[in-house]
Amino acid sequence: MYPVSQHFSDMMKSINRQIGLKIVIDGVEYGNDKIVDLTVEYSLSASEKFTIGTIVASKLNFSIREFEANIAENATVEPYIRFEGGLMWDEAVNEWNIEEATWNFDETEWMPLGKYYVDNRAFTEQRLWKFECYDATVLLHQNYISALTYPQTMRSVLQEVCSQVDIQIANIELINENYQVSLLPTEITLHKVISYIASANCCSAFIDRDGKLKFIKLSSEMYNTPACTITRRDYFKAKRTNDKVVIDTIKLYEKDGFTEGEFSELVRGTGSSHTTLNLVNPFMDEDILDDVYNTLNGFEYIPYELDYKCFPNLEIGDVVTIEQSVGSSWLETTETWGNADFAWDYDIISFNVIVLYNKITYKGGLRSTLKADSESQQTSEFKVKGSLRQYVENIDKNTIKEGKVYNGVTTSREEGIVVERSDGKAKTIMNATEGISIYSDLGSGLAKNFFVGLDGRIQAKGIDIDGSGTFSGELNAAGGTFSGDLVAAGGTFSGNLSAAGGTFSGTISASTITGSIITGSTMIAGTSTKLKLYDAGGGFGKLQFLNVSDYEIGSMWYEPTLSVMHLDCTMGQLVITSESAIDLYGTSLRFNNDEIATKQFVNNYYSPRTHNHGNDYVKSYTGQNLSLVATETGIAVRVNGVTLGSIFYD
Repeated sequence: MYPVSQHFSDMMKSINRQIGLKIVIDGVEYGNDKIVDLTVEYSLSASEKFTIGTIVASKLNFSIREFEANIAENATVEPYIRFEGGLMWDEAVNEWNIEEATWNFDETEWMPLGKYYVDNRAFTEQRLWKFECYDATVLLHQNYISALTYPQTMRSVLQEVCSQVDIQIANIELINENYQVSLLPTEITLHKVISYIASANCCSAFIDRDGKLKFIKLSSEMYNTPACTITRRDYFKAKRTNDKVVIDTIKLYEKDGFTEGEFSELVRGTGSSHTTLNLVNPFMDEDILDDVYNTLNGFEYIPYELDYKCFPNLEIGDVVTIEQSVGSSWLETTETWGNADFAWDYDIISFNVIVLYNKITYKGGLRSTLKADSESQQTSEFKVKGSLRQYVENIDKNTIKEGKVYNGVTTSREEGIVVERSDGKAKTIMNATEGISIYSDLGSGLAKNFFVGLDGRIQAKGIDIDGSGTFSGELNAAGGTFSGDLVAAGGTFSGNLSAAGGTFSGTISASTITGSIITGSTMIAGTSTKLKLYDAGGGFGKLQFLNVSDYEIGSMWYEPTLSVMHLDCTMGQLVITSESAIDLYGTSLRFNNDEIATKQFVNNYYSPRTHNHGNDYVKSYTGQNLSLVATETGIAVRVNGVTLGSIFYD
């Protein structure tokens, strides 16, 4: 109920009340002298079927007598009402000395009836301007573009939604601060987001008299605090329109299966279809469903319709107490007086009802209609499309919903976004818990052939890179063929690497390297013993044989200044082998195993011996002393001191 003063409430219920109206249109005020009629409709239900999560636009229709009205398109319209007149002595609630009213003509404060925007207008034959207006709910029918990171709390999402259309929230405390939106469907409207959040919190919503978004929590506890009592003298007609509605079962449709494909449903309770509340809400999980069931289990309301004098401060979602007379006259009684168990006079009983619909009408006088509709049991048993089925079928086909296929795309909490080919031969799964996976059927069934993890690592059964690639870390491969340039800081290949070209700035380790040309400033092969080939300067390379300590044990290199090819062996023997064997050792030179006389050979077998023979030059061989003696006449040859002959000078 909209807050008003006690004076307003007293004057509102007075039998001598008079109505004061004004409508402010873009700052221009039109009063009772201009207003011909006015109707305002508020509703918490879009159909006869009771549900939660509704947000229905309030509607204002009015006519004014203003020939030169110059009202802009979508102009802001704000109607107000007040009561005028005076109170009777028996109508005053307070004592006379504290009553805030004069005993003659008086008037109350202005109370707003809402904030609306012109949608349509017409100039009638009666020379009246008729306007049709709606509240800010119409601003919510636009796509929601979120800047938030999900999962996100429902409160944060709701605040962002309302900020995009500059609507304040009257009672955000009714939204559970722990509830989260884990997945936001694409191309979803602001209106639908508010509806899902309201539904998850067991609420419906509307734009209140001050233009704020207000939530109404539906539960059995709301009957504990009725807003007001409508007595017999306040209404013209009151009737019960259907059987009492009781909710004892909640059914949540996880996927939209009314129109296409399969769907699943979560159920709490075991009631009939007439006592079941059906919900479609991707923001709800099983924990939230449990909370909704615990709140609404046993909730009931009486379908009714009431025409009465109008208390304009009543709002939809209020609970009111209606007094009603029951009893029978003598003509209506079918029992004898001795057996009758009821009063012969009319008894007054009261019952509480929920205001799900409120229509205020002004045509010189003021009256109102309150209602709470329901779907009859007979209607719900027919195998035709009910309100929920029609609602689901009319959902915007551009909205992605969990579990429903749109050109191969589905979303779910378990897998995230799934893109699946209609023939089942391939599908892609993308989520924030594992990464991106691509499955395909290459002949032996659907298998994961490509995967990118959350750490950025790529796993694939085959990768073809057309062009150049740069690897800043290590490249490990069992084998591969590269048609372009391969650039890597390092890598390990356990198989064969075939490439048309490539540059490696780090180390290449491979069991086998096959190629026609291998180019580099330095090449090293081996581990315990190494073969090193490098540029030794002068445009000629050097081949070194190194041991485990990188000590040179042999080398081959060319000396260009002397045109000499060097074969150096610093440890062991140097052996040159050909078809006709040539053996090179440190002490001999052999050809086909026959020793060739060399300086070393002569030194070994013809070693010089120097004796004290004066001027004799002594050379020994096989233990004999051979002496060559130079004289004035010639050279004497002696063996073991015996002159064998002489050579004379000519």
